[in-house]
Formats: sequence, C-alpha cells, structure tokens
Amino acid sequence: ARMNQIMEYAQQNYGLDTNPVEKAQEIKSDGRQNKRAEMWTLEQYQIFRETLPNYPMKVFFDLLFFAGLRISEAAVLTPKDIQPYKLIIKATYIRKSRSTTSDRKDTPKSQASVREVQIPHFLYFELTDYISRLYKIKPNENLFTFTPQNARDVMKYRVEKYDLPYASPHTLRHSYASLLLKVTKDAAVVSHQIGHANPK
Repeated sequence: ARMNQIMEYAQQNYGLDTNPVEKAQEIKSDGRQNKRAEMWTLEQYQIFRETLPNYPMKVFFDLLFFAGLRISEAAVLTPKDIQPYKLIIKATYIRKSRSTTSDRKDTPKSQASVREVQIPHFLYFELTDYISRLYKIKPNENLFTFTPQNARDVMKYRVEKYDLPYASPHTLRHSYASLLLKVTKDAAVVSHQIGHANPK
C-alpha cells in the first residue's frame, strides 16, 4: 500500500507513465489464510487455552473470551474492580512510547467504555481464586504484571505453533460478542457489555 502511494505520487508530480505496483499481487508471508478470523469457537479457544504457559495468562485470556474485555482493560484490572459476578471497568492501559517507564493507567476515551460487565459465575470464582494466590496484593494494584504486548506475543506464537485460525486478542472480544448475541438476541445488551455506545 505504501509503495503504491509513492508510485501514485510519482505519476502525479514527476511524470511517471504507469504505476508498476498497481498490478502486483499481494505477497503472502506463508501458507496461512490472509484474512484474520472474525471469531473463534469455544473449542478453538479451549485448544489455545490449554497451551498457555501459566495460570495468570489463562485468567487474563478468559477475561477477553468470557467477558469481552479489551486487552487494555484487562491489563489494568485490580482486586477492587472484581465484584460478585461483575467487573467494574473504569481504566485502560496506555502505552505512550516504547519505553515502559511511560506506560500508565488512564480513563477510557469513551464514556460508554466506563461500565459494569456481568460475568459468568465460574469466571468470578476463577478471579477470586487467582487473587487469593497473589501475595499481599493491595486493592488498587494491577492483577497482572505482564503488558498487553506480552499477551499479544504469547497468543501469536501459540496460534502459529498449534495451527489455529489466525487471530489476535481482539478476536476473542469479537467471539464473546457473537456468542452473547446468539444467546441473548439483544444487541443493546451486547453493546453495553463490550462498551460500545451504539448497538449497531
């Protein structure tokens, strides 16, 4: 796409007759499908989950698949955000630069993103069990010590290694939304749960 823009600029400003990039086929890095999976099934997620290296990662990805959180929302959850069968979402992870010293917690850009998310009972019990294993964690301390980029890297490696449909952490959020819509048949409920202002 960038090369195409450069050639178009050369056509407009430097008299280049034809754009050689226009007819070029897209380069495929490997034999995988180019298109990212729109969602994973529960079975695909379970295969992925079984490969995760530790309990914190399993809990983290469960928050994406079973609660529809954004990766930046899950990264800054604290014990006080966990309430019986719901999560209080009021912060997001901001990466200002490549330096980790400038990473910080901030309020979400959209008011709709500040919300209460209803969660399945099993996820609530999983979270309380996880918190009980964290030595002297304070109510305002983050539950997870790794960054969203760490989680992305872990997922990318396992998707490739176990030949799962190409996906990112955001795919798990889409999966949650699709499964919830199938169960509730109510776009407004889904919209609230995932923090979208407009049900469309």
